[in-house]
Amino acid sequence: MKIIHWRAQIGTMMADTREESAAGTKSNSVHNGATSGSTSGGSSGTVKKLQFDLPPAQSLMQLINNPYLSDVVFKVGQAGEFIYAHKLIITTASEVFYAQFNGHFMEAKNDQKSAPAIVPDIEPGVFMEVLSYIYCKLVNLNASNMLDIYYASHKYMLQSLSEKCEDAFERLTTEDNVLKVFQANQKHRFGNVDQQCLKIIRDNPIKHFKQDHFLKLSAEALLVIASQSTINCQEDHMRQAIETWKKQNGALDVAYNVKDVLCRKLHFFGCHDFSANIDTSFFVLSRIALYGLGVFVGVDQEIPPVGKVEIVIMCQNKQLASKSVPIHKNLQTHEIMFEKVIIDKNCNIQVEIKKPDDLKKFKMFHIKGFTLAGTLGEAFIGCKSYNMQQCYNCRYNRNCNCQQNCVSYLMCEATHE
Repeated sequence: MKIIHWRAQIGTMMADTREESAAGTKSNSVHNGATSGSTSGGSSGTVKKLQFDLPPAQSLMQLINNPYLSDVVFKVGQAGEFIYAHKLIITTASEVFYAQFNGHFMEAKNDQKSAPAIVPDIEPGVFMEVLSYIYCKLVNLNASNMLDIYYASHKYMLQSLSEKCEDAFERLTTEDNVLKVFQANQKHRFGNVDQQCLKIIRDNPIKHFKQDHFLKLSAEALLVIASQSTINCQEDHMRQAIETWKKQNGALDVAYNVKDVLCRKLHFFGCHDFSANIDTSFFVLSRIALYGLGVFVGVDQEIPPVGKVEIVIMCQNKQLASKSVPIHKNLQTHEIMFEKVIIDKNCNIQVEIKKPDDLKKFKMFHIKGFTLAGTLGEAFIGCKSYNMQQCYNCRYNRNCNCQQNCVSYLMCEATHE
């Protein structure tokens, strides 16, 4: 109980400290009192009321941005807000501060009260979080500030703070904010952050292409995404996404590479045939992430009818996607891509080709049997026939003669999500 109470006190003290800082900022920079606008006004700040006989962390918390016994003032951010610190504390925590205030730097020679140390590349809120960590080992990391705090931790060689930021990237970077984090990192260009973001983007790109923040990406950020050699979408999806971005941002000539898509191919054996009704079902033998598939569409006519058929993809009676496609003279493979869908073991995937009434008399192309060509990360897929609940022969026997199969290939991979 004492530990919980002590932590609660620290949290209250931190909140009080930040509220006082915010109040000081509104009146004039940070605790700069009557000397508004003066470059030497740091010495006139208002000393905060101290409390005594507190746990060490709370005692030190009171000193953050407090003129009491302060012997160094920082002029922070583009607005040049004044923030107070204590050399004894900051120089024992940071090798950079130690060299800055004890070596041959200008700050070591000047009177810190009359000539504040200039910090133009870090904003006041971030600098206060850095001081909070130096004084008390407490820091408030969130998706909005973690990159800037990470930058500051590198600048001041605070390795343990850097590690906390790296942990925050893992926890706080999600599909919903990854584009925003990726764009923000273009200012800092941390390679590990880019890798973390690109891993998420590559995994489900079609979803990210639809997000509003995709249109806010810089050309540099867009090119990094477009140049990924492995990404779970086809070139057409990337091309369309880039065209949409260009309409929003101007006709910038953005180059992109042909994408290598991780495909899960199904190799077919046995003869093909034509049937009036095409309804293919698969079941998965291990959990997979499904991104799309290719579907055969063709008819048994030298001169094909004029019209379209609808390809419908279902999973456990829920529609994943549909696409209306024309009938051509030659056999076509139509690709249908969608946002990543996690499909659990033993779930069914159903692909049906629906014909309008005027085309019902025409028979559609299908394959009668197939087997899988190897595995992809232990992703196993079987098929389900009309006459058998689970056609296990399809998994082991190349000569299995199963239902009408219209699927050319699946784009999927095993997953443990």
